[in-house]
Amino acid sequence: MKQVITILIIILNFQITFGQGKPEKAFEKAVNNGYTTAPYFVVLTVKNLNTGQIKEILTDANSLQDAFKKELDLADYGKVREFLTENSKTRFFEMKNEEALEILRFEKYKLKSEKKIENIIHKENLIDSLCKIQLQRKLISVEIHKYYAQRDEFFNAIKDSISSHRQFPKKEYIIYEDELERLETKFFRDYQLKYGMSFCHVVFKYGAIFYRNCLNGMLEFGQVVD
Repeated sequence: MKQVITILIIILNFQITFGQGKPEKAFEKAVNNGYTTAPYFVVLTVKNLNTGQIKEILTDANSLQDAFKKELDLADYGKVREFLTENSKTRFFEMKNEEALEILRFEKYKLKSEKKIENIIHKENLIDSLCKIQLQRKLISVEIHKYYAQRDEFFNAIKDSISSHRQFPKKEYIIYEDELERLETKFFRDYQLKYGMSFCHVVFKYGAIFYRNCLNGMLEFGQVVD
């Protein structure tokens, strides 16, 4: 019996250690990406020192930095990022400033359908699929640039009067974009549309980070950290 308990403890400790690695890296990636027009979303645990309430919340990296700039009364975003990354392992923060808590939507935020999303992740091998999409993006991008370079070389060799106007056609870009859209719809887009921010919240725990497209406001898959 003691041996069984010991084995279970070892397995549990391994799972905890393994599980903490990717969220920590994802948090650091999002924060160190800076203050951008398309910030990554991150998950953190906040304790409201005014009420004692503790809640795990999702927010974007810009709002996170704004909130702690106010909470810590700092003028330099670099110092804010330094503070945040120093606490990336636990991602647990105590806060008192009401305006800072409001920026994070602490009171309003609510995680929904967590168990359903967890079941989908495991049943559909969703994180593995996201990793494959990430790899496919890189492969397609590499091939597109190879093609573009060969095409450009060919037209430069012709040196006709309109060679400088032979730009990369929009139709060719659409083929590239359509292939990515097909993969993303197959593996996660429907789940994302159904569960919204809660979907981004749960997959973050597995090292997957999303961002909001600055052009159309849609949630987009960024990457799964190594």
